[in-house]
Amino acid sequence: MRDAGAGPGHGPVTRAVAWLLLPLMIASPVGAQTPNLAGGAGTSTEAITLPPSTSRPPPQAGAVDPASYRLGPGDALMLSIWGPISRTQVLEVGPEGQVFVAGAGSIPVSGMTLAAARERLERLVGSQYRDVHIEVRLARVRTLLVYLTGEVTRPGVVNALGSSRVVDVLTDTLFAPGASHRNVVLRHTDGSTSIVDMGGFLRSGTLTGDAWLRDGDVIYVPPEIASVGVWGGVALPGRYELGPRDSLSTIVRLAGGLLPAALPDSALFVRWRDAMHSESTWVEVAAVQSRAFNPILNDRDNFYVFVDPGYRQVHKVSVVGEVVRAGDYVIEPGATRFSTAIHQAGGFRPDADIASIQLLRGGLTSLRDDPEFGRLLRLPRESMSETEYMTLRSDLAALSPQFRIDWNRIVRGPETVDPALQDGDIIRVNRFSNTVRVDGQVRNPGVYEYGHGKGLEYYVELAGGYTDRARISRTMVTREVNGQTVPATSLRTLDPGDFVWVPERSDKTLWQNVSELLIVGGAVATIFIAFRR
Repeated sequence: MRDAGAGPGHGPVTRAVAWLLLPLMIASPVGAQTPNLAGGAGTSTEAITLPPSTSRPPPQAGAVDPASYRLGPGDALMLSIWGPISRTQVLEVGPEGQVFVAGAGSIPVSGMTLAAARERLERLVGSQYRDVHIEVRLARVRTLLVYLTGEVTRPGVVNALGSSRVVDVLTDTLFAPGASHRNVVLRHTDGSTSIVDMGGFLRSGTLTGDAWLRDGDVIYVPPEIASVGVWGGVALPGRYELGPRDSLSTIVRLAGGLLPAALPDSALFVRWRDAMHSESTWVEVAAVQSRAFNPILNDRDNFYVFVDPGYRQVHKVSVVGEVVRAGDYVIEPGATRFSTAIHQAGGFRPDADIASIQLLRGGLTSLRDDPEFGRLLRLPRESMSETEYMTLRSDLAALSPQFRIDWNRIVRGPETVDPALQDGDIIRVNRFSNTVRVDGQVRNPGVYEYGHGKGLEYYVELAGGYTDRARISRTMVTREVNGQTVPATSLRTLDPGDFVWVPERSDKTLWQNVSELLIVGGAVATIFIAFRR
């Protein structure tokens, strides 16, 4: 917009002449309808109809930036003059890139920014008038043709607005598998090119390169060639395509940035010197964040960020059963003791069995994936050596997640008797059982009241005695206090909660047993005679 000031020597006669000459100086272009409508004294207005566009353009992404928008054939400008004289004229950019201004002729504007063309036209028209306001604005955005080529799913011609960028026409669905997202080439008709980082825009919202489209531009999508890896303590670890002059900070940003759990002094940068040799550099995470360490990346570079596995992780154990406040309690693994968790739970209830508290611990089943352990499980006992059998028994015992803890020993004993807890442990305090269970080959299996100082025979008698098929010599007792199963003959007395099992004897007759002994004896004798010879 411009105000043209009045100069000396310009009087009413001059203004009257200007009024008479103005319709001849400003003429409407071909196709524009500018009928004169009667206005007030000394004024004139026009109704303007823009020429119809050849196709319906796609919607526009925001307002046009006059400093970056470049005019071309099909654009329409609106020239407005108001003050003592008011007129409006449509200036359409023709196929040769010019607009026609009455009294000044054809003015080339194609390729100029809207701001530069506006300044030129306002200055040109303003030099012909005084005491008027002049404004040039963009009335219609043209539709231009661009060409999609390379690794795209639908190559060919695409219609776009003159205010479009590459991202407005090259959507993510148009990229073919294996296509580069970060090295898209934009070729202009004047021979200049620009690299557009579409991948960076889609991930971070930042568009690098001259991405504004011009008439006849060619968008070439090459195949993806180079990539780098970012692993560990970043939001989105993985491999990323290498863009033009990517630095380490660029790739870390594309990966979502460093996690708070990243260790401050543990990051490893690996670069390949050649096809067979690489070199590793330990760096501090703070140096990466401050860009003190920010190398330009090469193909197949890798950056590893190590994390603190216990970062803001809550470790807890569960205390259930006969305690005052059953529930979960926060611990420090390896430091919090068993007794501490019991005290946090408020201690025991009156009926708690404190001599046989169960500690259930997870994470002890890794042997199930051990091939040697699986092999031993599939072998029959007679195919194992004594060492293999003992190894299998030891591994099976290690698989058990249950321990028995005597609270009395913890109270009386040293700290080493008080076990340290681990994350996920379960402490189960059972109700005291003043009974002994007898099962198996007895006449009345069941649960019987505990008799202080009594032995096996006392409880078998309460159960009605042995049956005819009982194998008395193999009777076993599972101790409540530690969960171990031992021969009954090794115990003088039983404790509350013990479990007595009387097995069934074999169906083999005496003659069958004697026959087996004779066969074995004959084999031994044969071997002895063979050696004697």
